Amino acid sequence: MQPYHMRHGEQKNKIFLCTHNENSSGYEYSPIWVQFLNDAGHNAIHWSNIGNIRAEDTEIMEWARINKHIVFTHDLDFGSLLYTTGAKAPSVIQLRVENILPSSVGNELLETLRIATEELNNGALITIDPRRQRVRILPLRR
Repeated sequence: MQPYHMRHGEQKNKIFLCTHNENSSGYEYSPIWVQFLNDAGHNAIHWSNIGNIRAEDTEIMEWARINKHIVFTHDLDFGSLLYTTGAKAPSVIQLRVENILPSSVGNELLETLRIATEELNNGALITIDPRRQRVRILPLRR
C-alpha cells in the first residue's frame, strides 16, 4: 500500500514528535517518522530540535499549545496530562501499538490526519491502536 499524500488544497498539519525520553522504545524511530510525515506533506519536527530532550511533559505541552503543533507520541503520559489538567489544547495523537514504524501504522496515521483535521485544529486526543482510531474532543471530561 502506498503512503497517502496530501491533495491540492488540503491543510498541512504542524506536528512534532515527543518520543523524547531516551528510554522510550520509539526514540530511535523518530527520524524515520519525521521524514515520513514531511514526505507526505506535513510539517514534522522532533522535540530534540526544539528544546531540551529531558524537558518535562508540561513544558513540551505548553510549547505545542503556544505554537499550535500537534503532539505525536507513543507515550501515554501526554493523554493523561490532557485529562488531569482539563486542557483544551494542544491536540495529541498517541500510538498504542507494538510496531510503531511508519511501514506498520503510517497509512493509518495519515488517514487519521486527513479525516480528523477539524478535530485536531479544535483540540482532540486521538488514539490509534490495532483495531481502530478513537477521537476524543478536548477538554476531556472526568
